Amino acid sequence: MKYGLEGIKKSFGRQTVFDGLDFDFSKCGLYLIKGESGSGKTTLLNIIAGYEDFDGGKRVIEKGTKIAYIFQTYELINNLTVAENIDLFENLYHITFDKKQEIIEILGLQDIMDHYPDECSGGQKQRIGIARALMMDPEIIICDEPTESLDMENKQNVMELLTTLAKEKIVLLASHETELIEKYQPAVYEIIDKKLQSNDEIDNEVVEAKDVLLPKPDQKYLKKIIRKILHHSSIVQLLIILVIALTALVSLQTYFTIFKPIESLKILNSYEIYIEVTNDDEENPVRVPGERIVKFDNIILDGRKYRINVVPIVTNNEELEFYGQKEINGNEIIINQNVAKVLMDSQGVSKEKLIGQEMNLSYKIDFFSNEDTFEIAGIVYEDDVQNVLQVYYSNDYFKQTRSISEDMDYYVYHSDSKNIENDYYRFSKNTQLETTNLFVENMERINNEMGIFELVFKAVVIVIFTTLLIYTIYSLKKQWRQVSGNLAIIASCLVLLSKIKSSYIKEKFKELIIIDIVLMGESLLYLLLIGNRGIEINAGVIIVLNIIYLVMLLINIRSIKDYEIATILKDDKDN
Repeated sequence: MKYGLEGIKKSFGRQTVFDGLDFDFSKCGLYLIKGESGSGKTTLLNIIAGYEDFDGGKRVIEKGTKIAYIFQTYELINNLTVAENIDLFENLYHITFDKKQEIIEILGLQDIMDHYPDECSGGQKQRIGIARALMMDPEIIICDEPTESLDMENKQNVMELLTTLAKEKIVLLASHETELIEKYQPAVYEIIDKKLQSNDEIDNEVVEAKDVLLPKPDQKYLKKIIRKILHHSSIVQLLIILVIALTALVSLQTYFTIFKPIESLKILNSYEIYIEVTNDDEENPVRVPGERIVKFDNIILDGRKYRINVVPIVTNNEELEFYGQKEINGNEIIINQNVAKVLMDSQGVSKEKLIGQEMNLSYKIDFFSNEDTFEIAGIVYEDDVQNVLQVYYSNDYFKQTRSISEDMDYYVYHSDSKNIENDYYRFSKNTQLETTNLFVENMERINNEMGIFELVFKAVVIVIFTTLLIYTIYSLKKQWRQVSGNLAIIASCLVLLSKIKSSYIKEKFKELIIIDIVLMGESLLYLLLIGNRGIEINAGVIIVLNIIYLVMLLINIRSIKDYEIATILKDDKDN
């Protein structure tokens, strides 16, 4: 049975590493690959292992051949103990190597089996990596600088072990420590001019594949390992994403609660526009399309003059809250809460005492001053941000008791909900008129006051959402860089990448489900407590987050392939 490479070509960009390289390693024995730094020793080993692609030529490896790789950079899974790292192949396939304990003792690992890789020295990590590779009982053992981090005693122990194994296995070894290794009489190959050259020959027997199919890996154990790999980084990542996402949702919900559009204000005579002609031109008199009404004078209470709007009640808004009567006749009046407060403060009485009190109001008709006595019949509570004082009298009062002079220049114009703003601004543009409507004026003031605050708040919401999206992408990418190396290590234990990817995806889906449950629970709580305003955008945020999560997961999963394992492991160390 032949094992080898035929006419291999490999380039990195414009740099050619191999140009028609041949290598026959069909016979068992110890093969030493030499070469200057950068000549491609590690690349050659990666191609043999199937961890790196090549541009041309042929890789001849019998299907089912077990290849174990002793990595220069150890490639241990830090979330697993030393014992779990060494037993990775055994626990996945439930196959025990009969020389397991012997190898552990030769490598001097028996006293650190319950330690974690981070607690071990570089030399110990190197020996752990060697032990893990040998537990697979492979036909081919690939060693990249296996003695580099070891002291002299352990260098000799490792080389003696590899030399013993080489009697019945293929041991391919790349190293700068050629003097040490040549003592063990390997077949020496050297990379020269982009090809592999050697004058040595091996007379050993050809290695035959054992033709033993591996059972399917233990899915429960595979999930357990991946869960351990993800555990720490996933918990931190998950918590941060949840905190930012919840902050984003709450800020969005707060925005819709604070800045919900004000469709109406509860004010009596909401759609009545009061118009006073202030600068009439005799040659071009102003024509106001409205009903003439009486203009009342200011009121003096406790020596202080108050400007009070005294107007006839035209519409009675059923949504308004009243204390006392809602409807009036004759000389009865309704005052709003602002007038009631002034009267209660000045007299030191309660609102109950105001009902039935008399109030003298003065006005002019035909240039003559008049004063009438009115009785307070009720108090109306209006929406008002300007603390305007309003008194409402019966619309029929002056029709029955006084004549409305044609010389009076105060009018009420009756508009409606659809046209009130257009009508108000149409009259306001006329410089000869002074126009008043509490509904439009209050709406305008509210919008002006809220405008800047809303803009700032909106900017904050946008920043939070941008942070959520950027962090989600960044954290998933960063975690993948850390995790992909560990998944590649599992793949080096002959586990199909499709199985590894499947288990990884399932674990990541669990994280996404947790995120969705928390965010949808918060949105449901908001819906129950506040209402459905903005709930569509809440749902949109959750959907976008899911899409980003799934797209990043798909990109990550598709980025790992068998022939890119070497690149993934290198990237894992670089990051």
